[in-house]
Amino acid sequence: MTQESSEDLDFRLAMKRIVFRAESARAAKLEAEADILGERVATEKENRKLRFGIAIAALILMALQVLAANGIFAWYGVAAGWAVLSSAVTAWMGTTVIEVVSVVLVVVNYLFPGERRKYA
Repeated sequence: MTQESSEDLDFRLAMKRIVFRAESARAAKLEAEADILGERVATEKENRKLRFGIAIAALILMALQVLAANGIFAWYGVAAGWAVLSSAVTAWMGTTVIEVVSVVLVVVNYLFPGERRKYA
């Protein structure tokens, strides 16, 4: 059996230390990335809670506004003996539809930012 020189042993030990440090650095990097991803998940959960509340409030406000517009139109119709001009009916229906569609688009774009870019 040959005796290994102390230089060979020192070299092997140094290589093992280098490999150990590299693996430790890699593990620390993975832990940091996992922590960052965990924080992103927690932030996204909080954002979803906030978005849900905002979406419900926007829908309630939209419903109240549509009910108010319908009530005002009904009041106008009763006051005029239901002799309402066709242009007034067209304007009322058009603005109601446009309002509903625009509010839905705003809420969807807020709730799902960047989703359109993913699939476009």
